[in-house]
Amino acid sequence: MKKYSMKEYLLYTTLKFLSQIVIFLPSRLLVFQGKILGLLLYYLDRRHRLVAYKNLRICLASHRNLKELKRILRKNFENFGMNITETLIIPKLNQKYIQRNIQIEGLSYIKEALSHKKSIILLGIHMGNWELCFAVAGILGLPFYVLAEKQSKYPLLDRFLNRLREIKGTQVIYVGKQIREAIRILKEGKVLGLVADHGIKEGIVLDFFGHKTRVPTLAVRLALSLGVIVIPGYIVRQSLLKHKIVILPPLDIRRTLDYKEDLIFNLNKINKIFEECIKKNPQDYLWFYQRFKYNQDRTILVLEDGKVGHMKQSSYLLEIIKEVGEKKGFLIKTEKIKIEFKDSIFKNLQIISTSLASRSQCMMCLWCLKHFLKPDNFSNINSTYADIVVSCGSSLAGVNFVVSSLNQAKSIIIMRPSILSTKRFDLVITPFHDRLPQRRNILILEGALSYIEDKLLNESKEKIRGLIKETFKPFFYIGLLIGGDTKRFQLKEDVIFEVLKQIKELAQEYKASILLTTSRRTPKRIEDLIKKELKDFLYCGLLIIANEKNYSFVIEGILSLSKFVIVSPESISMISEAVSAKRYVLVFKQKIFRRRHQLFLEHFSQKRYIYFIDPKKINQTIKELLLENPPLPPLRDKERITEAIERFL
Repeated sequence: MKKYSMKEYLLYTTLKFLSQIVIFLPSRLLVFQGKILGLLLYYLDRRHRLVAYKNLRICLASHRNLKELKRILRKNFENFGMNITETLIIPKLNQKYIQRNIQIEGLSYIKEALSHKKSIILLGIHMGNWELCFAVAGILGLPFYVLAEKQSKYPLLDRFLNRLREIKGTQVIYVGKQIREAIRILKEGKVLGLVADHGIKEGIVLDFFGHKTRVPTLAVRLALSLGVIVIPGYIVRQSLLKHKIVILPPLDIRRTLDYKEDLIFNLNKINKIFEECIKKNPQDYLWFYQRFKYNQDRTILVLEDGKVGHMKQSSYLLEIIKEVGEKKGFLIKTEKIKIEFKDSIFKNLQIISTSLASRSQCMMCLWCLKHFLKPDNFSNINSTYADIVVSCGSSLAGVNFVVSSLNQAKSIIIMRPSILSTKRFDLVITPFHDRLPQRRNILILEGALSYIEDKLLNESKEKIRGLIKETFKPFFYIGLLIGGDTKRFQLKEDVIFEVLKQIKELAQEYKASILLTTSRRTPKRIEDLIKKELKDFLYCGLLIIANEKNYSFVIEGILSLSKFVIVSPESISMISEAVSAKRYVLVFKQKIFRRRHQLFLEHFSQKRYIYFIDPKKINQTIKELLLENPPLPPLRDKERITEAIERFL
């Protein structure tokens, strides 16, 4: 004898008892009590409320604002509570009740098909009080069967519900071996009820509200093999007791010689029909049903602060996520939003306000974003759903926390998250010199997040060759990446002069070609010095002044051609990029006033990723490298990020 859980047994006996006494209660009172039950569930059942809210964001974020979604969510729970208590009055239903409370639109489509002795698949979704539809079909005398899935977890409740379904004449058959019974029913010219929105592992992956979702195929497979009519329908609540059953025209099922294409075409048509039904009546759909549990896509939202270095790091991470997603069979979709605060003071206020709030408080609030961001910026965030939120830089940590809370999304932040605890994020990617503690959600890299693949180098090589002027065939190329001033660092003219002098001497001696680019941070005094020294220098093949003319592929192009790369010491990201390109990297010394920066340079030097040297020793060091040709130690940051993302997805 099967043992039932105490929870299920108590619920079953309660429902059975209530079903015996509801016949003595006014229907309006009973359904109103269901509305109160729904409200209680809304406030007390946090787990299902979160699932429903997430599904609403997935489907309707681009159509409805936060205020509307909250109203829909509450109404949805009220309707669900009414559906529960209303189901108990099914034994009381009769023709008179239907005429008074249930409007049926499109019933003629079913009657006409049955009059011609044609079998029908009545295709619905989890919308409104679908249990009433079964009772109505029985009362109207339709030969109606419903295909149901056995609830092995709650067999007592499953048995109770199916008895209610059958009390007015509808017959229940179970998915499984009884599928043959379904085929027999259809061959006899009867009506079979199926749903089109099961959240299943099987099925075909198709678009549903713009997401790759597994779609059950049984209805269309039966229609194609047996030639039966498929009629979509749904039910919506209009007031406390009033309902409207909408039966849509029969589908024009496409049947060609290509079975697979026909299957996909017809399923896409069905998805579009029910998408429109849900958009019109979102409060009636069963949102806390796990419809999107087996989605095959992931939307990545990248928050940007406008800083080139930060955007590059986010882009590098995005490429790794795409690689991992492709291996796992996911379609990775990306959205990017540049975050713009109304004023610089609001940037700090937003982080402070976020530090005082919990994830659940931020989920349905957005007060700080509404008041601190520019209106268009806030609107973009409000209307964009994401599965994963990525940001780089401490200034966006608070925004990342709020946006990931809004979507119940996973959050990835690159670099230290300002004053916020790292525990607030699912993954924190940070260089070791940030000196964060070892935690499960913290990935500590050796350098800044960089990702220079051979494919990108080859593409950039072809682009940059058109910019290089050459009057001779160089023995090798020397790349020179000059950064610029920061809050605590200023490039010195005498240091740059010495660097240029060393490289010029080397280029003349070896007939090497110099490829140089500055950055947008390079001060004019340094630009003028560089132009004076290299503009007419025979062995300078490329001179790019970024503040005059810049190209997005220049740094990667220089890295692709250069055997040696000389980098100014202030840019951790630029040094990390050069190292990840597997080149000999020389960083010339100049005093750095930040301890963490100095730690980074010393660590990379000890590991032989870079040669951190006095500017006067550039010529000598390159000659030694040419002679010894030492192996390049691999920077394994990418492998570590890939492993973390594989676990993450």
